[in-house]
Amino acid sequence: MSHLRRTVMRTRLLLVFTLALGAFSGAQARVQGGNDQGSAAFEQLKSLVGIWEGVMPAKKGEGEAAEEPPAETMKMRVEYRLTAGGSVIQETFNGGTPMEMITMYHDTQKGLRLTHYCMLGNQPQMNYTGTRDGALHFTLSEDSDLDQDKDAFMHSLALTIVDEKNIVQGWTMYRDGEAQSQDIHLTRVK
Repeated sequence: MSHLRRTVMRTRLLLVFTLALGAFSGAQARVQGGNDQGSAAFEQLKSLVGIWEGVMPAKKGEGEAAEEPPAETMKMRVEYRLTAGGSVIQETFNGGTPMEMITMYHDTQKGLRLTHYCMLGNQPQMNYTGTRDGALHFTLSEDSDLDQDKDAFMHSLALTIVDEKNIVQGWTMYRDGEAQSQDIHLTRVK
């Protein structure tokens, strides 16, 4: 191999290495809280990173008074973590169980959005519609192909950050055209 050819090869390798190092450094800065900030709502969601636990009513018996405890409860464990260079928040419900579900929160040019990968086998996408009564509200995207009259799917979420150790997720699901709401109270454990 000629001296000129070796010099060209070294230059190319050095250029590739420099570009790769720059890309890695940029991603690392975002993960460590660099200057790439998301929307105000996304930044608020970042405070949830950690592990949360709670219980939710699994089934309410007929005729029970609203102030009575539910007949059955289901333990919930939710983990929030930053991924994709700090540009996505991944929420995992009951990881490693048959009830596992994942919700991904991310900013787009049109605003904050979530995709909920549901145990029902669908993936509703919801848009952030604002903060009302202390809750971040997400509603099914207008371009969804889910049929509100026939399908069973999550339609909306109202996420209230009560304080640094308590949150409430208020999910609304549509099943056969009827809305069913469920609140999940979670406490930070890590």
